[in-house]
Amino acid sequence: MTKRMSVAWLMLVFVVSGFYPVHAADAVVPAMLTITNVRDEAMGYANDVSFFEGATLRLTNCVMYAGSSTNSARQALNSITIQVTTVNSSTSHTYAGSAQVETNGTWSCDAIVPTNSGQLYLQVKITDVNTNVFIYPWKILNHKAAL
Repeated sequence: MTKRMSVAWLMLVFVVSGFYPVHAADAVVPAMLTITNVRDEAMGYANDVSFFEGATLRLTNCVMYAGSSTNSARQALNSITIQVTTVNSSTSHTYAGSAQVETNGTWSCDAIVPTNSGQLYLQVKITDVNTNVFIYPWKILNHKAAL
Protein backbone atom coordinates (compact mmCIF):
# COMPACT_ATOMS: atom_id res chain seq x y z
CA MET A 1 0.00 0.00 0.00
CA THR A 2 1.41 3.39 -0.89
CA LYS A 3 1.77 6.19 1.59
CA ARG A 4 -0.99 8.18 -0.12
CA MET A 5 -3.40 5.23 0.09
CA SER A 6 -2.49 4.71 3.78
CA VAL A 7 -3.36 8.30 4.64
CA ALA A 8 -6.60 8.10 2.65
CA TRP A 9 -7.52 4.81 4.36
CA LEU A 10 -6.78 6.25 7.80
CA MET A 11 -8.89 9.34 7.09
CA LEU A 12 -11.75 7.13 5.93
CA VAL A 13 -11.56 5.05 9.12
CA PHE A 14 -11.66 8.21 11.29
CA VAL A 15 -14.63 9.66 9.43
CA VAL A 16 -16.63 6.44 9.41
CA SER A 17 -15.93 5.70 13.06
CA GLY A 18 -16.84 9.23 14.13
CA PHE A 19 -13.44 9.56 15.77
CA TYR A 20 -12.00 12.77 14.44
CA PRO A 21 -10.87 15.93 16.13
CA VAL A 22 -13.69 18.30 17.00
CA HIS A 23 -13.10 21.88 17.99
CA ALA A 24 -14.41 22.84 21.40
CA ALA A 25 -17.35 25.23 21.37
CA ASP A 26 -16.62 28.77 22.40
CA ALA A 27 -18.45 30.05 25.46
CA VAL A 28 -20.17 33.39 25.90
CA VAL A 29 -19.39 34.96 29.25
CA PRO A 30 -22.46 36.76 30.62
CA ALA A 31 -22.38 40.20 32.22
CA MET A 32 -21.18 39.87 35.80
CA LEU A 33 -22.34 41.47 39.01
CA THR A 34 -21.04 41.17 42.55
CA ILE A 35 -23.26 42.30 45.40
CA THR A 36 -22.91 42.40 49.17
CA ASN A 37 -25.90 41.50 51.32
CA VAL A 38 -26.06 42.85 54.87
CA ARG A 39 -29.00 42.42 57.22
CA ASP A 40 -30.81 45.65 58.06
CA GLU A 41 -29.26 47.57 55.17
CA ALA A 42 -31.34 50.14 53.35
CA MET A 43 -32.65 49.26 49.92
CA GLY A 44 -30.15 50.53 47.38
CA TYR A 45 -28.75 50.06 43.90
CA ALA A 46 -26.87 46.86 43.14
CA ASN A 47 -24.33 49.02 41.26
CA ASP A 48 -24.27 51.82 38.70
CA VAL A 49 -24.10 49.65 35.54
CA SER A 50 -27.19 49.10 33.38
CA PHE A 51 -27.67 45.50 32.25
CA PHE A 52 -29.43 44.56 29.02
CA GLU A 53 -32.92 43.11 29.31
CA GLY A 54 -33.17 39.49 28.22
CA ALA A 55 -29.47 38.82 28.84
CA THR A 56 -27.96 36.45 31.36
CA LEU A 57 -26.56 38.11 34.46
CA ARG A 58 -23.97 36.15 36.41
CA LEU A 59 -23.95 37.06 40.08
CA THR A 60 -20.55 35.89 41.25
CA ASN A 61 -18.31 36.34 44.27
CA CYS A 62 -21.31 37.78 46.09
CA VAL A 63 -21.06 37.92 49.89
CA MET A 64 -23.76 37.75 52.54
CA TYR A 65 -23.25 38.72 56.15
CA ALA A 66 -25.03 37.29 59.18
CA GLY A 67 -25.17 40.68 60.90
CA SER A 68 -26.01 44.30 60.22
CA SER A 69 -22.61 45.41 58.87
CA THR A 70 -19.66 44.17 56.88
CA ASN A 71 -17.81 43.92 60.21
CA SER A 72 -20.21 41.09 61.15
CA ALA A 73 -19.47 37.43 60.61
CA ARG A 74 -20.18 36.14 57.13
CA GLN A 75 -23.23 33.96 56.75
CA ALA A 76 -22.27 30.27 56.79
CA LEU A 77 -23.86 28.52 53.80
CA ASN A 78 -23.53 24.84 54.68
CA SER A 79 -26.93 23.18 53.97
CA ILE A 80 -28.44 26.58 53.14
CA THR A 81 -30.72 27.06 50.13
CA ILE A 82 -30.13 30.33 48.24
CA GLN A 83 -32.86 31.86 46.09
CA VAL A 84 -32.46 34.96 43.97
CA THR A 85 -35.61 36.69 42.76
CA THR A 86 -35.85 39.37 40.09
CA VAL A 87 -39.12 41.26 40.02
CA ASN A 88 -40.68 44.32 38.41
CA SER A 89 -44.25 45.55 38.03
CA SER A 90 -45.29 42.64 35.80
CA THR A 91 -42.88 39.71 36.19
CA SER A 92 -41.16 37.73 38.89
CA HIS A 93 -38.52 35.03 38.38
CA THR A 94 -36.73 32.96 40.99
CA TYR A 95 -33.35 31.32 40.46
CA ALA A 96 -31.35 28.88 42.57
CA GLY A 97 -28.08 30.21 43.87
CA SER A 98 -25.17 28.14 45.07
CA ALA A 99 -22.48 28.59 47.67
CA GLN A 100 -19.04 29.22 46.23
CA VAL A 101 -17.36 28.74 49.61
CA GLU A 102 -19.77 27.54 52.30
CA THR A 103 -17.69 28.80 55.20
CA ASN A 104 -17.22 32.40 54.07
CA GLY A 105 -20.61 33.47 52.77
CA THR A 106 -19.71 33.70 49.08
CA TRP A 107 -22.29 32.62 46.55
CA SER A 108 -23.19 32.79 42.86
CA CYS A 109 -26.22 32.54 40.60
CA ASP A 110 -27.14 33.00 36.94
CA ALA A 111 -30.32 34.97 36.30
CA ILE A 112 -32.02 36.53 33.28
CA VAL A 113 -32.66 40.27 33.31
CA PRO A 114 -36.43 40.64 32.77
CA THR A 115 -37.54 42.27 29.52
CA ASN A 116 -40.43 44.35 30.83
CA SER A 117 -39.83 47.99 31.57
CA GLY A 118 -40.13 49.53 34.99
CA GLN A 119 -38.13 49.46 38.17
CA LEU A 120 -36.32 46.14 38.58
CA TYR A 121 -35.51 44.66 41.96
CA LEU A 122 -33.28 41.78 43.00
CA GLN A 123 -33.65 39.99 46.30
CA VAL A 124 -31.78 37.15 48.03
CA LYS A 125 -33.54 34.68 50.31
CA ILE A 126 -31.83 31.96 52.35
CA THR A 127 -33.44 28.95 54.02
CA ASP A 128 -31.82 26.47 56.39
CA VAL A 129 -32.63 22.77 56.91
CA ASN A 130 -35.07 23.69 59.72
CA THR A 131 -36.99 25.93 57.26
CA ASN A 132 -35.83 29.12 58.99
CA VAL A 133 -35.85 31.90 56.41
CA PHE A 134 -34.08 35.22 56.11
CA ILE A 135 -34.72 37.64 53.24
CA TYR A 136 -32.11 40.28 52.58
CA PRO A 137 -33.26 43.78 51.59
CA TRP A 138 -33.99 44.53 47.93
CA LYS A 139 -31.33 45.72 45.54
CA ILE A 140 -32.40 47.93 42.63
CA LEU A 141 -31.00 46.69 39.32
CA ASN A 142 -30.39 49.19 36.54
CA HIS A 143 -31.43 47.85 33.15
CA LYS A 144 -32.06 48.96 29.59
CA ALA A 145 -33.63 47.50 26.48
CA ALA A 146 -31.37 45.66 24.07
CA LEU A 147 -31.37 46.85 20.47
